[in-house]
Amino acid sequence: MTPESTKVELCNNLFTPVCKIQSFLTTSSSMMSFLWTLILAIYLHTTVVENGIRLAQQLVPLYHVVAWGLPTVVIFVMLATDVLGYAPVASANWCFIGVIGDNTVRIAMIMVGGKFLEITTYVVALVLFVSTSIRLRIQKDGTLQSRDQAKVAMIQQVDRKLLFIPIVFILLRIWGTLEFIFTEVYSNYFCTNSPALLGVLSALRFLQAIGDGGQGWGNAILYIFNSPKIRNLLLKDLTSCYSRTANVLNDCRNRMKVKTKDYEATTTSEYVRMSVQDESHVDFGSSGH
Repeated sequence: MTPESTKVELCNNLFTPVCKIQSFLTTSSSMMSFLWTLILAIYLHTTVVENGIRLAQQLVPLYHVVAWGLPTVVIFVMLATDVLGYAPVASANWCFIGVIGDNTVRIAMIMVGGKFLEITTYVVALVLFVSTSIRLRIQKDGTLQSRDQAKVAMIQQVDRKLLFIPIVFILLRIWGTLEFIFTEVYSNYFCTNSPALLGVLSALRFLQAIGDGGQGWGNAILYIFNSPKIRNLLLKDLTSCYSRTANVLNDCRNRMKVKTKDYEATTTSEYVRMSVQDESHVDFGSSGH
């Protein structure tokens, strides 16, 4: 065995378990994210359109079981069947589904591993959010007649978020789906090394690498930074933290000044005392002589 082949084998032995761990974490978390997006759409549709607030609250435990439990079961089954691994397709070169060989089995595993749930979320969440938004606009028109401006402003704010949620979700996640479809449709043409096809594939993978990791940031912007109440609370906490930090620094600075003055006074008095002793010693020596 040559040194080069030994290095390759060692690299593969180290890469494979790390790749499986990364695929386990990212695949399960992506499925959970898709389910929570769907659940949010269902919850809002149930409370706003169907006026089933009590029913929606009763279903919350079931939502948790489905959103956390289903991806966990699927990912452990895929791990046990040795499906997870390096994926050159539908993952922007991240580890995902490592099935090599039968194209039908590979596509089926990719769909089970989250792609089917992702595409379903595109359609169902968009329909439910749009339906909820239409119902809110109808309520807003009725509220305008009562001239309740506070309620109108609240409805408008919720309406904007309802439209942003599916739009942001689709804009961030659509690139992986397009890359998956593009690769499967044109897989027979990649052997020709067409610059145009390879350029499109590289662009889709680049956008997928950004979008797949950007959903959390999109949700943070929508639910945290775009909510005046939460934004004000964050600013209040930051301001309070800054004030406390400034007070601590000022207190430390004042203590250092006091200690410096005490040290200077002590040093000066000690210097004076030692000088007096030296002078007394000199005088005593002179008189004795």
